[in-house]
Amino acid sequence: MFKYWKGAHTKYRSQFHIVLLPKYRKRVLRGKIAHRVQGLFYEACKVN
Repeated sequence: MFKYWKGAHTKYRSQFHIVLLPKYRKRVLRGKIAHRVQGLFYEACKVN
């Protein structure tokens, strides 16, 4: 059985934590690539 965390008005189950840390805090994902990666993350969230 899955373990769910509860808040005052929420119930959730986190499985992933994604952190992108480029050197010197420069933007790595720009333009079309940034939009494509964002779309892929949204699709993955909808499926899971």
